[in-house]
This record gives sequence, structure tokens and C-alpha cells, in this order.
Amino acid sequence: MSVEDLTQVVPDPLDEIYPEDEPQFVPEPPKKTWIHTASSILLNIQKYSAYGFLGFYGLHTASTVIIPGIGISQSACQDVFEMCRNIYMAPLMEPTMVYATGIVHIGAGLALRILRLWAKKRPKMKETDIIIKEENRDDIGLGGIGTIFGLGFKKSWISSTFPSFTPLTFSGYVLTAAVAYHVAKMKLGPVSVDGDSSLVTLSYVTHYLNQSPWGKLGNIVNYGMLALVSWVSFYHTVSGLFKYRRQFSLRAKKIAYGVIAFLTGLSVISMTRLRHWDLEIGFLGKQFAKYLFVV
Repeated sequence: MSVEDLTQVVPDPLDEIYPEDEPQFVPEPPKKTWIHTASSILLNIQKYSAYGFLGFYGLHTASTVIIPGIGISQSACQDVFEMCRNIYMAPLMEPTMVYATGIVHIGAGLALRILRLWAKKRPKMKETDIIIKEENRDDIGLGGIGTIFGLGFKKSWISSTFPSFTPLTFSGYVLTAAVAYHVAKMKLGPVSVDGDSSLVTLSYVTHYLNQSPWGKLGNIVNYGMLALVSWVSFYHTVSGLFKYRRQFSLRAKKIAYGVIAFLTGLSVISMTRLRHWDLEIGFLGKQFAKYLFVV
């Protein structure tokens, strides 16, 4: 066939040959199970209850850690502490900002843990020395100290030893135990003696760090538990906030470590200062001793 044998034809639109509206196979998205729905609800409850608790936590940390830690005078520290306490211990604020949000956060976390353990089998393999590239994995936490030096992310010892735990959840359980001890000493003791904790000031912390029914060993335990509740709360709060804000980059993790280290350092300075303040004498001194020896 030569070129002369070719004839011109009327062009047909391609839409008639390959219609765009022709039905195509689209796989159906997987249906959400009740476990997935319940987990999402519990995660949201845990998230927003944490935001509510931050109001109290911020005021309490500022008045007990930051202000004494930066070297402000004792009288000024007491004034700031009492000012902050008057805010979060107001009649409507304390039950909601402190107790309700804290209990809801812990309860939602426990319910979520039970739900996940029931629905998911524990992994059989344990990863320990594997360098991880995914920066948003829960089992790496903040990536380990090596993250600061650019050595990459590594699965945490906690997640390797206890596969059902992440560093964030494990710190939450440790924090719950430490907070229970803290509340017993700082709240339940005074309430059991006087019916309230209105006499508690930073000077009471001085007695807490120097007086104990178990003598010097008790003082060491009190100091250690106060340091523990401070450090773990800083880690849990900062790590949780960065997770909620979807901040998983290497830079974000370095910032998180810096904030935790800074606040922990201030807490040690604050406790050291409070430990060397003069003990109260007279009525206050006797009441503080009763608080500490009753619990």
C-alpha cells in the first residue's frame, strides 16, 4: 500500500472509545471495627484531659521548680507559691483542673492498654540493636541519648524488654506511682490531721526533706521520690506534648531532651535550696511534723 492509497476519515473523539465515566473497580476501604472506634475515642479523651491538666501542672511547676530554681528569695518564692495555689485550689478549679482531668487521663490510658492487649497479640521477636529510620515510631520514644549526637534512632530498652510498653506509656505508670506517694505526703497527711492542706507552703517541703519517721533513710527516700516525680513528669509531659503535636523530627527530639534536662536541673537546684532553708518552729513546725509522721 502506498501513500496515495490512504484516504481521509472523519475523526472520532476518544471519549467514545474510552469513556471516562466507565465504571472502574475501586477496592472498598476496610471497615472500622468497634475496637478501632473505641481506641480513637479513648485516645481523644486521654489527649484533651492531658491538655486540661496542663493548667495545674504549669502553675505548680512554675511555683515549686522554676521560681526557687532560678534563685529568687525565699519570701518571693513563698508569695508566688501561694498565689499559684490560690488559683488551682479554688473551689471549682481543684476538682476539675486537678482531680477530674488526672483521673480521666489515667483511666483512659488504662482502658486503652487493656483494650489493646485484648485485641493484639504480643510480638514474639525482640529488637535491641537495630538502628531505626522511622522517626515517628512509638517504641523509640525520643530516640535515645544517641539521637543528640546524630547516631540515629534506636528501639528503647523498655520496648525491647516489655514489647507491650512504649517509653511514654511506661513513664506514665511510673509517674502514677510517684504521684500517689507525692499526694500521700503533700495532701493526704495534712488533710488527715487538719481536714485540709491550707497550711502547706514551700517550708513544708523543707520539713519533708529533713524529717521522716524512718530517720535519715526516710529523708533519702523522700528526696529520691521528689526527684523521681519531677524527672518522670517532665519526660512524660514533654514527650506526650511533642507526640500530640506530631513533632517527630530529629530537631524536635533534641529540643525535647533539652527542655527535660533544663527542668530537671532546675528541680535539683530547687530541692537543694529548699532542703537548706530553716525549719519552721512553734505551731507550724509541730503541725508539719504531724503531717509527715501520720503518713
